[in-house]
Amino acid sequence: MTKKFWANWQSRRGETQTIWYDGKPWSYYRNGKEYIQKSRNYITINGSERFLEINFDKDIVKIKIEKHYMTMNRIHKENHTYELKRTDIVTVIFK
Repeated sequence: MTKKFWANWQSRRGETQTIWYDGKPWSYYRNGKEYIQKSRNYITINGSERFLEINFDKDIVKIKIEKHYMTMNRIHKENHTYELKRTDIVTVIFK
C-alpha cells in the first residue's frame, strides 16, 4: 500500500468494508525448481458485523473486528485481532 493511500485510509477508517493483504509466503517445487507464492487473504465485515478498532502506529495497523457465526440455535459473536504491516496490505475497499 502506498503512503498516500495509507494516509487517506487513516482519515476514512470508519468507512472500511474489506482489507486485502498478502499472507505468509510458502514454497513449492515443480520440475526441480523452487517457486515462492504468497496467498491473498482478506478481512471483511458482513451484515451486523463491525470493526471495533482500527489503530495506526507508523507503518503498522492494529485491527479488532467483531465476527458473527451461526450455531444450532443462535448467533455466536467472536472478537478477532489482526496486526498488519503497511507493505503487506494490497488494498482497502470502502463502503
